[in-house]
Amino acid sequence: MSEHVNDVHQPGEVYDIPDSVTAEQLSAFAKLGVSTSASVLGPMLPRTGALSDRGSLPRITGEGCVAGRAFTVWHPPGSTRMMKPALETVTPLDVLVIASDRETASWGDIATSMAIPRGVRGVIVDGAVRDVDRIAMTGFSVWASRVYAGEQRIHRAPGSLNIPVRVGPLVVAAGDVIVADGDGIVVIPPELIEQALVAANRSAEREARILEATKAGEMPPEWRAIYESPDIKFWVDEVQDEPIRRMGRTWSARR
Repeated sequence: MSEHVNDVHQPGEVYDIPDSVTAEQLSAFAKLGVSTSASVLGPMLPRTGALSDRGSLPRITGEGCVAGRAFTVWHPPGSTRMMKPALETVTPLDVLVIASDRETASWGDIATSMAIPRGVRGVIVDGAVRDVDRIAMTGFSVWASRVYAGEQRIHRAPGSLNIPVRVGPLVVAAGDVIVADGDGIVVIPPELIEQALVAANRSAEREARILEATKAGEMPPEWRAIYESPDIKFWVDEVQDEPIRRMGRTWSARR
């Protein structure tokens, strides 16, 4: 559904995008991915609407993790008028975030062909997209709520650029950091960028140690510290008891 967050903004308004994040910070978030970023951000996020699941805005094309600065576009129903000015001003740091009409495809192969030379990192559309087979051949990343080959009507009614918008379950302001991959999408406000990177890098290092230990058939030190704590009494089903004993820990079976 085409929706901006409040009634303060009027159609036709165009705002500059805040200079909120560096290319190096975006590269760091892209390496971390959605799962790690979301895991550490849960207690920090000041608002709801910061995390989408894979089902609400599924990935349509592209691979890997995309991280970029949110460049927001709002279209009133039936209009795609703001796509041209958006594609003329978007930068290589940006992910386009479009609140549009689900009955009018607002993104397709022509928009993709304009976005790629400008270095756009990807697009998220709460609305319809089309030409997905041709877009997939380019490798460009698209997340959208609907694939629908409805007629693109180049219209009249103006929208707005870089105002707060709602896309699916997400509330996105221009300048927010968008991290998106196959797990979903997370929105990080500018004031949390540094804190999120520190926490996420720490979490990623911990996960790497755990993965290395499990691949070697060993119990990760972080898990052992928990399992061998004298303050915790573990209960497991009898059928699970013997395999767990073989891991080097005596467990008490549930009676």
